[in-house]
Amino acid sequence: MQPKKKLKVGVIGLGHQSLEDHIPAISASADVDLVAVADTDEEKLKSFSINHQNIRTYQQFNDLFKSEKLDFVIVAVPHYLHREVVTEAIKRKVHILKEKPFAISLTEAKEIKELAEQNDVKIMLTLQRRFNPIYSTFFQLIDKIGTPFFIEARYTFHTDSPHEGWRGKKELAGGGCLIFFNRKPRMQAASLAFV
Repeated sequence: MQPKKKLKVGVIGLGHQSLEDHIPAISASADVDLVAVADTDEEKLKSFSINHQNIRTYQQFNDLFKSEKLDFVIVAVPHYLHREVVTEAIKRKVHILKEKPFAISLTEAKEIKELAEQNDVKIMLTLQRRFNPIYSTFFQLIDKIGTPFFIEARYTFHTDSPHEGWRGKKELAGGGCLIFFNRKPRMQAASLAFV
């Protein structure tokens, strides 16, 4: 019996999520092989290369796509950069695993969905926190505490100034905790549901 072929994956964006979650998960998997990474920060690439000498690095994501034959790519860049990277991956028929949100506007989401369908490309969103022990513990304890009648949940993002950087600008982040969208005749907020 021949060994199963590993899927070739690239990672675009070497921020916290990639370095702490995505890349370790790839390394632990017998089904995928990390072949290349891209990040505009040259220092991040140099630092990454120290411990990953066999993985090719690129400062421009377009160069990664031109040089590598990938089965899928993990996109972990700021929200406002998703569209450009995702569009290039779709045009090259590379499947995508990306950080949420899917898009920063409804119009953008529809365009990406249509382009992916036309090119038979699958886009998957990562909601990795649901596997974090602090969240999964709830389901382990529910049998012990009985039927809850009230649940309060908070997600805290630690920052000295939440209005600085790309996350603080609606046009770059696509919104804050709640993304508002236009639905005639009035503005409505996207709803949150806890299951």
